[in-house]
Amino acid sequence: MRTWKTAVACAAALALLAATSASAETKAAAPAAKPAAAPAAPAAPAAPAKKVKPWEIGQPAIDFTIKNFETKADFTLSTQLKKQKLLFVWLSSSCSSCLAEITELKTAQTEGKLKDVGVYVVSIDFKEDNLQSYNEGFVHQDFTMLHDPKFASALKYGFRSTPSTLLIDKEGNIAFKATGFEPGEVKNTIEAIAKAK
Repeated sequence: MRTWKTAVACAAALALLAATSASAETKAAAPAAKPAAAPAAPAAPAAPAKKVKPWEIGQPAIDFTIKNFETKADFTLSTQLKKQKLLFVWLSSSCSSCLAEITELKTAQTEGKLKDVGVYVVSIDFKEDNLQSYNEGFVHQDFTMLHDPKFASALKYGFRSTPSTLLIDKEGNIAFKATGFEPGEVKNTIEAIAKAK
């Protein structure tokens, strides 16, 4: 009898041991829980759009009204837009770079290199004698001389000194700008005229 009870107890003990071992193996085989994902970093703020200034290339021409030196009549830019390309050169009689530029432009006109463009020389001189002398001595007969002693028309385009050059295309937009002049640079103006719409 004692032998039977002992056998039963041993069997029960073995069954319990086997169940405990199986449970341990199941836990060991179970995949480890994945760590919680880190929260996404906030998106970087978008860079502010560059503010386009009204006098930059590609922008519509800014209107102005100044005097025609020879006729003394008002010259208003908006009345001349979209008829042809327009080239403006602001200068003063005391500026050697201005003289160099207007001389090269005059030569280019004589040689037929300034095509399909109206050329306007805008003097900022105060003295009538200086204007007359400059017009007779250096300005080509096909150019129109305008007078703006306050430099107001140039300031609208962001210019601060002479010579300053502005090209407006046939669509009425700014196509080319330049400040200052070095000998030979009229080629840049001629190329800009050819490329402009």
